[in-house]
Amino acid sequence: PDAALAHAAPATGTRPAPPRATGGTRLVAGVAAVAVTTVVAVIAMLAIALPAILDGSGAPAAGTGERTAPTRANEAGAGGDEPAETPGPETLLTPAAIGEAIAKFEAASGGTKFAQLTVYPDRASADAPTAGRRAAFDNYTYGKGADAAVRSRPSVAITTGDAVVDLKTFAWDALPALMSRAERTLKVPEPTNRYVIVRAAWAFNGDAPTMFVYLADEYGGGYLAVNTEGKVVRTAPADS
Repeated sequence: PDAALAHAAPATGTRPAPPRATGGTRLVAGVAAVAVTTVVAVIAMLAIALPAILDGSGAPAAGTGERTAPTRANEAGAGGDEPAETPGPETLLTPAAIGEAIAKFEAASGGTKFAQLTVYPDRASADAPTAGRRAAFDNYTYGKGADAAVRSRPSVAITTGDAVVDLKTFAWDALPALMSRAERTLKVPEPTNRYVIVRAAWAFNGDAPTMFVYLADEYGGGYLAVNTEGKVVRTAPADS
C-alpha cells in the first residue's frame, strides 16, 4: 500500500494543473470584458464632447487649437479706417453752394432777412439788419468750405434803405441757365471774373428784390438783371 501511495503522489515541486473552466465561468468572464470595454468607450466620448457641451455655443471651445475666421472689423483694426473727407464745392456759384451759404448767414446773423448778398466763386458776403438800430446793417462774410459765416464789420454803402429780403425766395435753381445766358449775351468773350449780387430793392425793377449776374474782364463787364422767379428783366452787355 505504501508503494502504491508513493507512486500516485505528484513529484516534489510540481504544481497541480488548474481546473478547466466550466461554461458558466467563461460566460461571466466575457460579460465582464464587454462591460469594461463599454465603460472605457463612454468615458472617451465624454472627454471629447463635454467641453463643447459646457461651452454652450456649439463652437470649438477655447484651447482646442481651432481658429475662427477674423471679421472685417478685426482685420481693419479696432478703429477701422477713418472716413474719407467729403470734398467741398469747386465754386460757390451753384444753387446748392449758395443755399448752404445763405444758411450760414442766417445762423450767424440770427435772422432770415438781408439787404444785400454778394457771391464770388470762392467767397460770399451778406448785409443783415442790426438789431435795435434803424437802417443799420452788419456785414457777414463766408469763405468756401468754412464751417460758419462771421460778422466782419458794420455795413457801408447800403443804398436800399430799410428794404430787406429773404434770400431763399429767389429761384436759385435757374442760376446755371442764367450763367450760360450771360456767357452768350454779355459780350465778354473771356471773362476773368464771375459773381452774383442780390439787392433787396432796385429802382429799375419797381423797387423789387433783384439778382444781378455779372461777367467781367480787365476792360469792363456786363450783367443780367433777374427777378425772384428767375426771369431776366434787363440785359446790360459790356459794350452798352
